[in-house]
Amino acid sequence: MVRNYRRWLANKIDSHHNSINGILAAILLVISLPLQATSLVSRVDRQQISLGETLTLTLTLDKQVLFGEPEFNSLETDFEIISRNRQSRYSNTNGKKQSYTQWILTLSPKQTGQLIIPSFSFKGEVSDALEIKVSKPIASTNPNAQIFTEAILEKNSVYVQEQALLTLRLLTAVPLSNFEMSEVVISDATITKLAENQYQKRIGGKDYIVVETQFAIFAENSGELIIPAVRYSGIARLSFNRKRVAVNTEEQVLSVKPQPSAVNNINWLPAHEINLSDNWGKDKPTLTVGEPVTRTITLSAQGLTAAQLPPLAIDQSPDFKLYNDQAQLEDSINTRGVIGRRVESMAIVPTKAGSLTLPEVRVQWWDTTKDSMQTSVLASVTFEVLANADSTLSQAIPPSVLPNTDAATVLPGTNDQAENSWVVLALGAANVLLALVALTFAILWWRGRGDAAGLTNGMNELDQAPNRANLKAVHLAAAASNYAALRDAVIQWASDHWRDKSIHTLHQVATRADNEALESLFQELDASLYEKSGANVGEPDINSLVRHLEEIQKLPVNGKKTKAQELLPLYPETS
Repeated sequence: MVRNYRRWLANKIDSHHNSINGILAAILLVISLPLQATSLVSRVDRQQISLGETLTLTLTLDKQVLFGEPEFNSLETDFEIISRNRQSRYSNTNGKKQSYTQWILTLSPKQTGQLIIPSFSFKGEVSDALEIKVSKPIASTNPNAQIFTEAILEKNSVYVQEQALLTLRLLTAVPLSNFEMSEVVISDATITKLAENQYQKRIGGKDYIVVETQFAIFAENSGELIIPAVRYSGIARLSFNRKRVAVNTEEQVLSVKPQPSAVNNINWLPAHEINLSDNWGKDKPTLTVGEPVTRTITLSAQGLTAAQLPPLAIDQSPDFKLYNDQAQLEDSINTRGVIGRRVESMAIVPTKAGSLTLPEVRVQWWDTTKDSMQTSVLASVTFEVLANADSTLSQAIPPSVLPNTDAATVLPGTNDQAENSWVVLALGAANVLLALVALTFAILWWRGRGDAAGLTNGMNELDQAPNRANLKAVHLAAAASNYAALRDAVIQWASDHWRDKSIHTLHQVATRADNEALESLFQELDASLYEKSGANVGEPDINSLVRHLEEIQKLPVNGKKTKAQELLPLYPETS
């Protein structure tokens, strides 16, 4: 009996232990349920890197995903996404199932400091944020390395707005593909890329490919200008492996001096060299009162951009009128950097006969080589101005050709009221004389048609006098690029040429001339006059317009021969 009792007690104890074990197992199962739930985990291969280097971010979800991915756009605030890959895996080993999906991203930081890789949310799961420490880039300047860089400033100290030359080089002894160079960005400075060259160089018995890039930097403020490191990256082929590499240049510091106090009151032009030259189109042209000639002056500066060059200061004179065209700005480069050019064209109209001296043109600038003020001078030029033989020119020049002048100054050489009165009387007498001559020829024409041809030629010659004056007014307005005055002068010319006072528009002129090309040129002129501000309207072809009018001027009225000009038949018919 004792034996049976012991067996019963042992079974009871085992049953009790089993109950406890079951309870413990259930508790452990409940505790482990969150651990076995689906999770989204972020990890990086490095948490401390230098600017210009890359790190790998791996985001793992412990289940397979067929479609979709986390939103990675938030990364682009502080990082550049170089590449991204996705991979999934499922396995069943001895009844143990395992599956996950991974997103693998290669990231490059955009700045130094403590950067945050944000948390991501996907399929109801949220990952942890990660902190990355990014230090200043370490320059790869070891000449014994397979790949290294060089950064060279022509000089470490310049004046404000003076050109500073920066040369960057990448030297590689291994093949490099997918080559990229980061942009040179400097606040408070203007940067101009000058050239990019590629050549070979042997260093320590090793051959290198050199990629050289040159820049011109113009600091806008005095003080220290930081030129940040530039990153080169690509895929390097090392033995039988291909590896993504990135190297950086050294950060440069440029000391920028303020302009000297002695030049505060003039245009500040710090340059290596400045030149002035002019061009008349031909050697020293002949000048005539009221007739424009074109002078082109070029200001060129070595070490400045065209945008830095000021307008030329040319002294005015009562002996001539000056009308400037829009300046042309152009930049070019050579081995010494930027060459800026400012080209100014102007129409010069003498106002009286005799000796005319155009004043010298002076430009003061700061010589950065000699560190002193210099002056470039375009010497004065003297002309002998001829009187204008055409006394009717003054009638044909509309006051609008010469803006900001009174009517008294429109007529060359008539600067006082007494002289103007004499001109008016002379013109009146000339008109009376022309009327008498016209009447005489008219009487002769009625008396004998045999003299009609000679009479018509005489009349045409008289009619051409005001027309020639009107055409000179057209030339004058065209030379001054005064489109409003040009329109008025053309209409006046047409009205007198065809003796038709009903002509009031350019369209009527083109219709009267029966000339489609002239119609198109007039439309361009009207567009320049009347298009709204800001509209993209090209410049009218003034030279072609004037040439068409000159051709029409040579033709008889209406562009065809009159009956009086036609040859009589050799054997006239008799009734």
